[in-house]
Amino acid sequence: MVSDHSDPIRTGLLLQIDLAHVEWSRKLASRPVKKQTRIEHSGIEKGVGRDIIRELAGKNYHLARMYLTWGYLLAGFRGDNPVVVYQMGKVGSSTVVASLQSLDLKRPIYHVHTLIFERIRDRRQKYERMFRSGAPMELRRASHLFASQYLSKRVKRGAFKQRWKVISLVRDPSAMNVSGFFQIIDYYIPRFFSRFEAGQIRIEDTIEIFLKDYDHDKPLVWFDIELKSTFGIDVFASPFLASKGYAIYRGANVDALVLKLESINASAEPAVKEFLGIENFRLVQANVAEDKSYFAAYKSFKDMLTLPQAYLDKMYDSKLARHFYTEGELARFRGKWGTRNIT
Repeated sequence: MVSDHSDPIRTGLLLQIDLAHVEWSRKLASRPVKKQTRIEHSGIEKGVGRDIIRELAGKNYHLARMYLTWGYLLAGFRGDNPVVVYQMGKVGSSTVVASLQSLDLKRPIYHVHTLIFERIRDRRQKYERMFRSGAPMELRRASHLFASQYLSKRVKRGAFKQRWKVISLVRDPSAMNVSGFFQIIDYYIPRFFSRFEAGQIRIEDTIEIFLKDYDHDKPLVWFDIELKSTFGIDVFASPFLASKGYAIYRGANVDALVLKLESINASAEPAVKEFLGIENFRLVQANVAEDKSYFAAYKSFKDMLTLPQAYLDKMYDSKLARHFYTEGELARFRGKWGTRNIT
């Protein structure tokens, strides 16, 4: 087949696919042959082919997009009603997803941060620029984007024949912003971690960029822009019992559970039991900052960060903060972020 060289993007992607196929074939050929090899429905040796494909997809944005999108299409809405963990970033959702996956529920579980077309488009462009700048490719991070693309199309097409179960979380907005900034810091400061380790960038400069350039309003508006506009559920329309740590909302074809991260260790088990009917639910920790390669820089950043009074007022006088948190909790948040956090 003759490729169309008039389209350099298409040609480049075809070349990447060809190289990936060669690498995949080489690795498969180098593995010892075993008798009675189990074969998956795709015709690929279980475990071996899948691991190789994931490894290759983890190195290239376009291959990751093809790999993950194809996986969602194959999965479809099989089995019982889907569970969608749908929330703003950096609120502990990876732990909830890992905990649900450990139960083998026999129902599809999706993990997304947005289902709004404009936000998906902006995030895709941001990721593409980030990876072109030399930032490491993270398959887990890319999976959120491609799952969003897939599910947003299902929502737009009216895929509500089944009842959706949506799980969302809320967190101290200042903590969420700090953690979210570090999750995509290479977008704001290309090759940040290698430059930080080499002493080429200071934490003071990083804090200045965070305060000046990051979108700090994201946690304050997420429930209105995302959950309300997508599923018609207004979490602010009814009181949230902060001491309980969770609330369940019912929509026409959607049930939504909102968990407060700060009390999730105590509330997760009764909340999931009431929401999904699952007994003995246990949290499985995942995507914890202390386990990440950036933890040293992240800790230094938090230790040196003192948020301005105007910033604290904006976060903790907001509709979101006053709805989900008590006066005592808000005072503790102000104290934590309004003073130098040296430990």
